[in-house]
Amino acid sequence: MTLFDKVPDKIFRPLAATNRRFYAALLLHLYEHTFSAIGDTPRRADVISELGDYIDRYTRQNGALEQGDEDVAPLQARALAREAKSSDTQDLRRYFTFQYLVDCGWLTESRDRFRKLVDLSAEGRLLLREIQKIVQGDTRSYGGAVLNVLGALDAAVAFPDDRSEAIRNAWSFSSDFSHHLRSLSSRMRRIEDHVLSQDGLRAVFQAFFDEFVADMLIADYKTLKTRNNPFRFRHNILQRVTEIEGDADLMARLCGAYVREGRAADDASADLVIRRELHDVYRLFDTIDRHLEVISETQQRIERKIHTIVRYMDRHDGGAVERATAAIRALGATGVRMETDVPTDPCLLLLDPLLGGDILYNRRQVSRGIDRSMVRETHPDPAFEAFRLAKLDYARQVTVSPQRVRAFLNRILEGRDSVTGSEISVETVDDFIVFQRLRDVPFMFDGALARDFSVTPLNRRACNSWLDFPDFTVTRAKTVTAKGPHHGA
Repeated sequence: MTLFDKVPDKIFRPLAATNRRFYAALLLHLYEHTFSAIGDTPRRADVISELGDYIDRYTRQNGALEQGDEDVAPLQARALAREAKSSDTQDLRRYFTFQYLVDCGWLTESRDRFRKLVDLSAEGRLLLREIQKIVQGDTRSYGGAVLNVLGALDAAVAFPDDRSEAIRNAWSFSSDFSHHLRSLSSRMRRIEDHVLSQDGLRAVFQAFFDEFVADMLIADYKTLKTRNNPFRFRHNILQRVTEIEGDADLMARLCGAYVREGRAADDASADLVIRRELHDVYRLFDTIDRHLEVISETQQRIERKIHTIVRYMDRHDGGAVERATAAIRALGATGVRMETDVPTDPCLLLLDPLLGGDILYNRRQVSRGIDRSMVRETHPDPAFEAFRLAKLDYARQVTVSPQRVRAFLNRILEGRDSVTGSEISVETVDDFIVFQRLRDVPFMFDGALARDFSVTPLNRRACNSWLDFPDFTVTRAKTVTAKGPHHGA
């Protein structure tokens, strides 16, 4: 079954029409705005109104559209004219455009009781998704793509009975990512041809910075050369694939899940499908270096071209290159064959060559390896270490935790059910830090202590050697018995 057995016969007609630029922009506008919401199918009248607004905006920016693209039958044209209730050409244009997109298979009409609804066709939505990627540039997160594959394989290993679909997802992510890398290298070659084909310096630099630096080097290629290169995880992926293929029990469970979930007819075919998908994943990440080498070589050629231009653009040679070029052209115009000896007066010969030596571009020298160096071991300053420990001790002392409050309450309530704030003996700084927070016990730590202790405010004030405070009563819950200072910790 071919592509044209799956899509409407006329679906590509708007993209090959005289106004194909208009229809491409219109369809993307409908895909990104009018039909982007999920669960909200627009009405027919609203879609036609949106078409009219977009046609007006497009013609103001790009000029009038040519006539004759909308092949609407006369009977349909009369019906649309009656619906538009107008004979104005611009007003009728939106109705003819709408009917043209319906006839070509981009839009589908339906009815919900008395409402006429319009939506993108399933085939049109898939095509527009790919067209959008071409127009906007199919940018990918390399780290996200690699981690998706690794995460899917890890999920399949951890839950083979419930998440066998992760093998298929890893294969899908890898295949999609492989196509993106190939398109990236192809796009860099196209940019290289465009840069190298420019004649003037201004055109060369504009193409270099606009297309290569802005679009490729910064957006995509730089990601591959950063310190956190996402491909550092590829060895984990290769190892995980090898582990899955070598684990007979795991493969049996995955095959059973594939059969149970309808991705294979039996265990034998499931085993073949899983191994094929794992092989594709392994092959991509095992040969990824060659993809990166192609991209790197293209990048180096473009940079060498720009480097050479910059090197020669300010060189003053007294017109020697122009004179030599003119002489070579004059010699070529004489018809003298290459192997013919031409007598030349020795006084006309130059001792210094026009080209050669440091004038020619030299390839970048290979970076030398990093030599071994001695690492000096430094011992921490005892004063700094003491200061660090003192800070940790201070942080521990001023931090109030549920265990610390519970231990304090158990100590002051030992042998009794309640105690007032004025009766509590505060002897140390640690006691004071907990004591000043006792009135907040019902609300502290999301109420974790409220089940065991309650605090009741009293209509009087009290004081101790530390502070003056509103008095209160702390009561232990009846179901809790004292178990020493570490109760509940």
